[in-house]
Amino acid sequence: MSSGPLLEVSGVVKKFGGLVALDEVDLAVNPGTFSILAGPNGSGKTTLLNVISGIYRPERGRVVFDGVDITHAPPHVRARRGIARTFQSPRVAAKLSVLDNVVFGAVAAESPLDLRWKSREDKLARRALEILKLVNLDHMWDRPAAHLSGGQLKLLEIARALMADAKLILMDEPGAGLNPVLAKQLFEFMRGLARRGYTLLVVEHRLDLAADYADYMYVLYNGRALSHGRPDAVLSDKKVTEAFMA
Repeated sequence: MSSGPLLEVSGVVKKFGGLVALDEVDLAVNPGTFSILAGPNGSGKTTLLNVISGIYRPERGRVVFDGVDITHAPPHVRARRGIARTFQSPRVAAKLSVLDNVVFGAVAAESPLDLRWKSREDKLARRALEILKLVNLDHMWDRPAAHLSGGQLKLLEIARALMADAKLILMDEPGAGLNPVLAKQLFEFMRGLARRGYTLLVVEHRLDLAADYADYMYVLYNGRALSHGRPDAVLSDKKVTEAFMA
């Protein structure tokens, strides 16, 4: 492992036709931290997650993960290296059990043609149960994922990322749709994951709730990096206040 940041984004430019979604963005995320990626709508936050996870390729710039340049690596290679992605609307197999959803999280860490995981199914199931205990879903292991609440579905996505041995978990608005109490519980759980050594980079709009739990914050505005630092310092930055009010 690299002794520096776990993730480094340098001079990344991403365009969609004539629209510049990311304009020379730099970002460095240290291991074992819970970092928030904030900014007004249209500032490029989700686009940046898509570049980091390999869904989009940048026109210019570099993405380095754990000391390795992955700028041109496909998503499944990044997953095997330890990058997991969750989405604002959880993407789960609704008819499968909660346990099966977590077990299949291990497939993300395998080559698309590598089916050896099937021979390890019992071992994977035991490990999945331990992860479900960690996210407080073990009591629902045999229920269809469709029976979970919105907050539980987001925990299930985190469980699948942990099952894939993720070093970096990218999340897009995990607090969306949750009441304040559940959102705070989720952010507190994410803070606990960082204390266990996992690294989280999270797009979030509910800064009044999330900022108290995060270690670091990055703010994008019009595709550019505007400010970064401790959440309290960033939120008191005049440039950031003006950007959110624009």
